[in-house]
Amino acid sequence: MMNRNFGLVLIAAFIFGCGANKGLQNKSGTALSRPEAQSLENKKNDPSIYWGEGIATIENKDLGSARETAKDRALHDLSRKIKVNVETDISQVIESGMSGSSEDIRELFTQKVRTYTQSVLTNTKDHFVEDYPSAGNCTFFVYMSKAEYRQKVNEDLKMKKSAIRNTVENGDAAMVRSDFMIAANHWANAREQLNSFFGDLPLQDDLDKNGKTEVVHAYLQEKMGNLFGNIELTFLNDQISYDAGGVLTKKPIVQAKYVDANGNPQSIANLPLKVEFTGGKGRVNGNVLTSTYGEAELPLSVDAAYPQTVIAVSIDKNAVNGLSDFGLPRLSEAKMTIEKIKTIAIAVSFQNQSSRSTPDGLLNEIKNMMLAKGYLTVDFTVGGSQVTQMDLANASKSNADYLMIVSLKTSGAGTVGGYANMFTSNVSGFVSLYKLPRGDQLATDQVNAAKGFGVSASVAGWDAYGKIKNNALEKTGRIIESAL
Repeated sequence: MMNRNFGLVLIAAFIFGCGANKGLQNKSGTALSRPEAQSLENKKNDPSIYWGEGIATIENKDLGSARETAKDRALHDLSRKIKVNVETDISQVIESGMSGSSEDIRELFTQKVRTYTQSVLTNTKDHFVEDYPSAGNCTFFVYMSKAEYRQKVNEDLKMKKSAIRNTVENGDAAMVRSDFMIAANHWANAREQLNSFFGDLPLQDDLDKNGKTEVVHAYLQEKMGNLFGNIELTFLNDQISYDAGGVLTKKPIVQAKYVDANGNPQSIANLPLKVEFTGGKGRVNGNVLTSTYGEAELPLSVDAAYPQTVIAVSIDKNAVNGLSDFGLPRLSEAKMTIEKIKTIAIAVSFQNQSSRSTPDGLLNEIKNMMLAKGYLTVDFTVGGSQVTQMDLANASKSNADYLMIVSLKTSGAGTVGGYANMFTSNVSGFVSLYKLPRGDQLATDQVNAAKGFGVSASVAGWDAYGKIKNNALEKTGRIIESAL
């Protein structure tokens, strides 16, 4: 009886075993090992992972193609499951839903979700089973731990948001200390972090710790706008001019101040300034940066060919970290008009017989008279007793505004009463004033003639010059008074 029962048990076990493994067969028809199939089924029930599954039919015994198809389906399945979590995590971190957002913002949100989802899928583990769940099919199983997901997505998002918050707080603290440019640098860095991490997504955070969240983009825009929109630029000196060489009588000094909500001005150090020539021409010799007291001396040189130079000083947006990205309206600007000191080119000549010279005494007296009247002078020499177009062109190259010609010349030299050692000579001349660079003659007058005597014609000429010099100086002064 005992042997009979044992035989029945063996027969039942054989029948049951064949039925149980009927669906787990490989291509040769042999039973698939249970540990391999059971391992896959166990992973599906593992609460610590996200998983995706793909099944494909093995056609024409092409296991490689079937494997790739199953893998693609598995990754798509995992991506679909993770995407839901990514969307939730991003929404929670930025503290803003997408309802009511513009199409561009929604598209940006979708791209960010796609980016994070793809980054997660780059480090998955997999499990491949042939002839499962049935013969002629294969299964590709991909999975990743939820802890790794949190590190790659949730914690990464929170870390980036925290980095932005810390940078903003550093800027706010610097502003409280009146370290204005340090504050601006932090806020610009926060904007750069925001754009890099979240783009234009409406990230929100309680930045001012009032229990309410603010849109970070708007918060930074307001902070930068308030700072740079309340900076005032003013010139500390005036009455500046330049000579015919473009040399300034003194360097212009600009001061930058931030005016707070209470109307209190505070100096701004290390503010980059831009100098533009809106009238005339010139050059800025180096960068312009305000000092500890908010002052900056402008290292300018101007083109003296222009009678007037206008400079405009403003905040150099391109030199302030990230400022140009904020699209702020036109900021404070200080303007100054610098006049060139009227300059007269003076040519004094005395043609004494065959010798031509410039009497220093008369020249210096004319120059002193011009300086007393507020004009600068440059020495000039004409080619002959009459002014030519070449003379006018050369005088213009000196950047003078006017050309004054004092030309004296001897005539009628001869002996007196037949004495070989007694000579006489007449001197006459003219004074003329020209406007440069066109060369228009503004005024001219004849110098009263005089006769001189001496032991030679040359000495007689100089004697006559001494008699006519004061009249030449007087006529020069009258022309200046009447024409200028």
